[in-house]
Amino acid sequence: MEVDARVRVMRKVGAALALVGLCVSPVAMARTPVRGIDEVAKDLGFEATRGIDDDICFPADSDEYEALGKNAILKINAFSVISAELPLKSVYIIQNGIRYPLHRIAIFDKQSSDSDRLVQTSFYLLPIHFMKVNSEIFADYGGARKNFRIRRFSAKIGLGSAAPAFAWLDEYDAEADADPKALGRVLAREYSSYFK
Repeated sequence: MEVDARVRVMRKVGAALALVGLCVSPVAMARTPVRGIDEVAKDLGFEATRGIDDDICFPADSDEYEALGKNAILKINAFSVISAELPLKSVYIIQNGIRYPLHRIAIFDKQSSDSDRLVQTSFYLLPIHFMKVNSEIFADYGGARKNFRIRRFSAKIGLGSAAPAFAWLDEYDAEADADPKALGRVLAREYSSYFK
């Protein structure tokens, strides 16, 4: 299916969903989590126009935690059927209505996938303290698509049991600059297919 045909299908799906949304009570809509058109289309069996897969890498020990400036590493695989949307314009966290841009540490060239989508991989420093509070990570694509939610964090859940103890026990966890040598070692160890 060509890109123009996919866009037309997505517009029809969006119009149908909007029509269905008008028939749902405001109470039911308030209880329903907000989902993007791409997520709904994927559930209906359509291929999403765009999307983002992510991976978070925590420091391995307390020394690495300090060396990385109390940051984790966020790997993002962004895809789109529209070439002009990549690379992403920005990736940021919103907490209490304030936007905090994430520092990009690497970006790789766009690659074609087997489903006519372009995929681009990039890496960011993610301040761990944002993962302990109510916050959300968003991305802006190169085109008109803005505020694409990647992940949500909750103060109630916190870092969760997968995070190392030194990260969730640290109450003085304001981020600092990462040591470039330590960052390079972690990237080479955890993402060896990208960093040699």
